[in-house]
Amino acid sequence: MRALENIVTKSVVEFSDIFLATTKATRKHPLFQSEVNVQYSKKLRYVTFPPISFEQFGTIQPKAHEGFNIGYIGTLDYSKIHRNFLSMSAAIDIPKIKFIICDSSGDKGKVELEAQNYDAGKFQFMGFTENIKSILEVLDVFGYPLNANHYGSGEQAISEAMYAGLPVVAFSNPPEQEIISHNKTGILVENEQSYTEAIKALYLNPSERTRIGMNARRHVMKHFDPLRCFQELESIYKEIMGFDKRYRTFNTLIGNSDVSRDDLGARLFIESLGQQGSEFLQSYERGREGSSDDINKNIKEVEIGMKMITKGSLFQYLYFFPDDAFLNFWAGLITSASKRQRRSKTLVESSETPPV
Repeated sequence: MRALENIVTKSVVEFSDIFLATTKATRKHPLFQSEVNVQYSKKLRYVTFPPISFEQFGTIQPKAHEGFNIGYIGTLDYSKIHRNFLSMSAAIDIPKIKFIICDSSGDKGKVELEAQNYDAGKFQFMGFTENIKSILEVLDVFGYPLNANHYGSGEQAISEAMYAGLPVVAFSNPPEQEIISHNKTGILVENEQSYTEAIKALYLNPSERTRIGMNARRHVMKHFDPLRCFQELESIYKEIMGFDKRYRTFNTLIGNSDVSRDDLGARLFIESLGQQGSEFLQSYERGREGSSDDINKNIKEVEIGMKMITKGSLFQYLYFFPDDAFLNFWAGLITSASKRQRRSKTLVESSETPPV
């Protein structure tokens, strides 16, 4: 499956003098791994972003509370969180366990609806929370189970939880591996069972929670200090200021570069996908009427990340180019397929409901 967050196009790297990334996981991208493209890896630089605002948070002191609280602060959308976020959380066998979830975007309504299948009160949805310090102070563990193809990089939520002295349990995805040292500043797991077992183990061992949490806090205080982060960024700017100016050409997949045409949005969208947007490129080249059933089927079955309203999705491009006929055509295919899937799921659930 194509993962939007893993798309780095050759055109962008070739056009740049320096390619700046917010996670060292970027170095694992095939473009920077290939021995043929050594010149690409030489352009790669990293910056710690975003830094932690120590002044804003101040001192975070744990507050007494009833039960055992697991926190999740971040995007509540299945394009980012693990699809089995609720079920794996509910499987954790701890008395008086409670999950405090802060966010108001993405699939929030869908996730809240699914949470009704579990014990009342187990999942508490706080919506968007400006003062997350008040949340961090009443947590025992920070659970952050993202799916393997999520689009995140710096993961500010993890570093803020670490600053609060909380042990973080996360899946061992590339960005998380760059932030957390397993069993030292947090816990990285490989699957759902390991996730539930790790949190249960932390519940049973308060001293281990404290050890990992304090290690995490010290790590963040050292590496996420705003002054240090901005000094790193400034040094990169100074480096590029020493480069010679040169003319350059952005190599495009589509030869036409007329910005006045009404299909500019579609062309920019296709360019953003590079070699991984073949179905959209083929549809564009054939024209809407000439797009085959096979091509349309591939577009209808795009990954969940393409269905978001932001993060470089088709619908984000449509927002800025609402009159683009190609974007509207593709969005229509995806939307109609999603509606049919929902109707099909509803029919299946209805047929499984026993008669009263």
